[in-house]
Amino acid sequence: MTFLKDQGCHLYLLSNLKQVLDDYGLNPSETVMVGNDLTTDIAVAKAVGIDGILLNTFPYSRQELETSPIKPDRMITDIEDLKTVFT
Repeated sequence: MTFLKDQGCHLYLLSNLKQVLDDYGLNPSETVMVGNDLTTDIAVAKAVGIDGILLNTFPYSRQELETSPIKPDRMITDIEDLKTVFT
């Protein structure tokens, strides 16, 4: 597994997400990624220009979130919260 240090993400995840965008003709600016891991889900989303919504189920502490170089566009703590994000 190769880690792309500048983007904070795994290269194979990055190429897979790019492939999904291409396969389905998705525009990154109109797509969101919901994930529970900053270093995989959110970092990969940010690397391809997709908004990343962190489902903070681990949960990451406030300090971890503040000091992480990877910043989600939004954070939720329950998947049900997506209903309010998109209404």
